[in-house]
Amino acid sequence: MKIETKFNIGDTCFYLDCNKVVKDKIMGIEIDVCGKGLDVTCIVGQTSNKNENLVHKTKEELLSSL
Repeated sequence: MKIETKFNIGDTCFYLDCNKVVKDKIMGIEIDVCGKGLDVTCIVGQTSNKNENLVHKTKEELLSSL
């Protein structure tokens, strides 16, 4: 099985936290197999975990997702 994620460790990313755009780095990636699907979680910064769908490669991509 080959699993590809949207990000690699060390990539810069953008996400919302308390309605503010945050720029951070991907520190780790967790993958959970859920039945026939995958749940990909990005570990950003030192303590924050975000679902891969909530993390974006650019600020513009984040804003257009709202």
